[in-house]
Formats: sequence, C-alpha cells, structure tokens
Amino acid sequence: EFGAALEAFEAREYAKALAAANAVLVKFKGLPSDWAQQAAGMVGDIYAALNDDAKAAAAFAEYQKLYPGQSSVQADVAAARVAISKKDWDEAARLLDGVTSKALAEANPPDQFASAYSRAFFFSGQVKEAQGNKAEALQDYLRAVTVFSGDPLAVSGAKEAADRLRAEAKASGTVLAVP
Repeated sequence: EFGAALEAFEAREYAKALAAANAVLVKFKGLPSDWAQQAAGMVGDIYAALNDDAKAAAAFAEYQKLYPGQSSVQADVAAARVAISKKDWDEAARLLDGVTSKALAEANPPDQFASAYSRAFFFSGQVKEAQGNKAEALQDYLRAVTVFSGDPLAVSGAKEAADRLRAEAKASGTVLAVP
C-alpha cells in the first residue's frame, strides 16, 4: 500500500495516493519505521498539492503528534509547503532556511532526509523566485536536480522551473547565473 501511495503521488494521481496513504495510516499509525512516517507526511503533501490548506495543516499537525522529534526536517518542509500555498513567503523562507542550511552542512546526508532535502531546495527556489531573486532560485532548483535529488517530483518540478528561468532570461537578453 505504501508503494502504491508513493507511485500514485509521483504520478500526481492524488485521490489514489490519498486512499493508499490513508490505508497505511489506518493499519500502521505511529509505527516507528521510515515508510510509515513517510506515509503520514505524504498525506499532508497530498492535501497541500490539492491546495487544501486546512487539511494539509491538520495532517502535518497529526504527523508531528505521531512522530515528535523524529523529523523536524520533514515537518518543517511540510509546513513550508503549506506557507507557500498561502503565499506566506517569509514564513516559508524561515522554515526552509534551517533545513537547507542543515543539508548543505552535512557531508553525507542520511537517507531518511533525502526526499525532504530535495523538496526543501525545490520549495526554496519557489520562494526566492517569488521574492524576485531569480539567481538564487536557479541555484536552489539546480541543487534539487543535481545534489539533493531524493524526491522525483521535486526533481522534475525543479528542472522545469530552472529551464523556464533560463529561457525567460535568454528571451529578455539577460544573463542568469548562479551566485
């Protein structure tokens, strides 16, 4: 069921992903395993992708209750996703800054954070782009594609965003370089 949830989520089949992830939660809620934690976090990500901020926030709060202290990284990335959907760029930036700084400081990030780090850099790129800092946005998008590539959806979205930024810069005759 977790595999089906992940596959449906990656294919952006959110109703199917939500049903499968909830089936995992019914049976394994609170189980201290990576896949059970990911399923709990995925529910919030699905609601955020569906732009249902209230349900996303409730799902992330439930995640934090189920796994207190287990992964502030994943919880911060999830909360940042909700802030982005609300266009609260300052809150999203605050949440993501700690995660991206931690990721850059680790010589060999643990596998349990691979997906969260990938999403953090993708989301950070979105925040920086919305704030008008296209060069730093491009840098974060490229980090999600090349260095922190643990989440296929984040990689795909970051690649599309980086390509779009470069095309826009080329069309306007400007140079967009990574700082």
